[in-house]
Amino acid sequence: MLCSIFSCYEKELTRAVHYSTGRWDSSGREFIFLRWERDFHQPKGAARFPDGGIPKYVRDEKFICVFSRDTGEVRVAARASGIPRGYPPSARFSRKGDMAAYKIWSADVKENSANPVVLINMKSGETREFLSAGEKPELSPDAIRIATVKNNTVWIMNIDGTGGHAAFEPGEPELIFMMWNKADEMDLYLREQGKFVVYTLDLKKGELRRSGKPYLENYGNESTHGVLKGGGR
Repeated sequence: MLCSIFSCYEKELTRAVHYSTGRWDSSGREFIFLRWERDFHQPKGAARFPDGGIPKYVRDEKFICVFSRDTGEVRVAARASGIPRGYPPSARFSRKGDMAAYKIWSADVKENSANPVVLINMKSGETREFLSAGEKPELSPDAIRIATVKNNTVWIMNIDGTGGHAAFEPGEPELIFMMWNKADEMDLYLREQGKFVVYTLDLKKGELRRSGKPYLENYGNESTHGVLKGGGR
């Protein structure tokens, strides 16, 4: 039996807003995160069977937002690229100076492989997208290189997309993400024999040493709800 949108769905629109975790910039003044907004009609009657039904979406938009600790306000920096899959949406951010990088994660392998690593100039709003560039981007301290996890290696490229190369392969341990300390040094967050551990990588020498630092949850990101609720305190 066919039915119109209003016979199978509620007339009133429902709005859902979801937030990813986010990350402070190097100054600790601005916090970047993903806001996912959708408007939809809820199914009703027969449309709710057998498993609650599928909403009728009329708007689906994603924004990269910035919360200012100084003003307490949120602004939209750019429209987001990529398809999230899961609640809350998952994205990894890195912010160094006027540059930011992110990638939205999807539980669907095909969708996730099509999601780009995105570089944003936070002053101009200009964006650049890189396909098949890996996961969990991390900007270098001077914001001229991006490191990602690609095929369980530390993959590094220039912010214009050139010079991409595998800088280090940890071997048997699984590389989860990394955080840059200085130009030629970064911490690698690994899963080794079922345990989460942190090593420091000397990029010049290609040497790895146990760091003793605690393992960071959420890939070094923080709860956006906590930041917004607390006003950045």
